Amino acid sequence: MESDRKLKESDMTSKNLKSAIWLTLAAGALALAAGGAAFGKGKPADPGGGGQGNKPPTEVGNNLSVPAIMAGGMGAFGALSCGEDGEFTPLVLPDKDPVFYSYSEAQTNDGLVTRDAGHFYVQRVAKWQAPCLEVAPGMPVYAMGAWGDNLAGSASLKVGSPIRVELVLWDAANLANESQLGYEVIKLELTELDRLSDYGHRAGGQEGGWDPVEQDLGAIVHDPSARLKIEKIESGLPVRTVYDELAGGEINATGKIIYGYGLRVTEPGTYRLTYSFNNVVITGCEEVAAVCGGSTASLDIVVGGGGGGGRPPGAGEGE
Repeated sequence: MESDRKLKESDMTSKNLKSAIWLTLAAGALALAAGGAAFGKGKPADPGGGGQGNKPPTEVGNNLSVPAIMAGGMGAFGALSCGEDGEFTPLVLPDKDPVFYSYSEAQTNDGLVTRDAGHFYVQRVAKWQAPCLEVAPGMPVYAMGAWGDNLAGSASLKVGSPIRVELVLWDAANLANESQLGYEVIKLELTELDRLSDYGHRAGGQEGGWDPVEQDLGAIVHDPSARLKIEKIESGLPVRTVYDELAGGEINATGKIIYGYGLRVTEPGTYRLTYSFNNVVITGCEEVAAVCGGSTASLDIVVGGGGGGGRPPGAGEGE
């Protein structure tokens, strides 16, 4: 009976915590609407250019959970504590106790996903930071690119619908070796929409002696000088520039620094996404259809009409 009481109290704590998170997000959204600055916020596109997008307000305040290498400076991430001269900062532990979440499962595009019950340190409630290293401009960092699953997979992309453009750069030179650990942040409420769910990382130990579970996750590379160019392509050649601005960056819900942009186009066809870098050398991309090397990473996407969607070139071949 005592254990049942504790579980009920823990569930209530989780619900109260969720309410607190929503109040915080609501306040943040009001601040943004009033013109307040967002952490790592990207610049919106020219409304007449055919594309538009900002970093979602819900990304504001996420903790860096995967070690990061800042190539060429800090850019919009000056609030992070990063080491210099080849030395990463130490892993910063969460400053709040973990919260209990019951067992959860949900059917997703990847099949039935489950999460065991347990205690988790919750994003935007507790603060923590993975190791970080700042590299001076002119000293290139080698990285492998990975495009968003919606772009390089079989998802349909449609005119008028938001198209999330994401690129992640992974450390390809193993600058962050096994001694640089981070936290694996996961979705905690599997039945919720991604943007509504709590996120956090698991706690080990027991009440009165909780310890965050540290893992070797590799490292993310971020170049604040990165630029995103989007072009309309016909017969393999660019015919119109849709967007051409600094790429910015954001810390997503799982604690990775990524390049993200919200694209909408007004006509179907093929569009070329190209990120260019001054302080990063691209060694390749995970996607076969991408063209990545030197200072650029490019991917062509096919956008279908409003009644149907296109698939990226090569998607589904060999299935």
